[in-house]
Amino acid sequence: MYPWSGVIGRSGSEKSTILIVIIYIASEPDSQNISSYLNDKDLTWPEIEDIWKKTINYRLNFIKDNNAVEIFKIWSHYTMQMGYKLVDIDFQSLYTDKSNFNLIFEESSNKLVEILKERVKDAASRQTLTTFNDTLDNLSTDSKVLVIMYLLHCVFIPSSKKSTRDENGKKGFTKYSIRDSQKSFVIVKPTTVDMESTLQKMSERGAIQPCVLVVGSLFDAKQILVYLDYIKYKMFSAIKAFDICFKIFHVFNVEYPIECSDVWLFIQIFYFKITTKYDKSNVLIKQVINELNS
Repeated sequence: MYPWSGVIGRSGSEKSTILIVIIYIASEPDSQNISSYLNDKDLTWPEIEDIWKKTINYRLNFIKDNNAVEIFKIWSHYTMQMGYKLVDIDFQSLYTDKSNFNLIFEESSNKLVEILKERVKDAASRQTLTTFNDTLDNLSTDSKVLVIMYLLHCVFIPSSKKSTRDENGKKGFTKYSIRDSQKSFVIVKPTTVDMESTLQKMSERGAIQPCVLVVGSLFDAKQILVYLDYIKYKMFSAIKAFDICFKIFHVFNVEYPIECSDVWLFIQIFYFKITTKYDKSNVLIKQVINELNS
């Protein structure tokens, strides 16, 4: 399991968030009893969503105090194929004034592509950008989203370093590459078999944090999924996949992967209009956002 830390904060003041929880629990004393109705195997999906909405704060408090095993044991509907809709419900409760990721992406994508043309220097990524520009008129919306999101890592080049110690106890640092950032953000494999093999090897090396999975290629995605602790949500679009993946970090209080934390922070601030006291100051993110807003 990956770490379930409280590093990512809530929007607004901490006091107001706590106050909302207290009021909700006081007015819904039967939340725990209501949640037990989820054990009914004959519930329709609308009934599940209705119960889910009535137990939000009880569940979010439970998430803060428990690990992934306990969370998915008690709230097993997260593990269902439609479980991403429950993540959406929880996120909407946390951020009631959230912005429209899809709309903002559409409105800003042309400016963002111009920024990519100026700033992408990595040779392999330049080739991807060239292919993108040459085939733009024939690309699907999913391909456009996937390529733009993939190339963002060439703009927000990893700046974080991981502290390490060798077998002799000597302290050192691991510096991450653009490719490390891209691979921790979206995993692209040509076939389902290749994807499963890759995930298996990755899990043997350690926990896999939430990310987007693409079967096929960036230019021809056969399947798009979101990975959450061995759960794979099948998504109907690339923009929805990144939307749900982002929301997972916040609902479950999971840290962004260190390799691609700057990209997720950009998405958080620009597309979702969320700032927290835990955000690392990043001059480049501010600069790019200013360019997009100009």
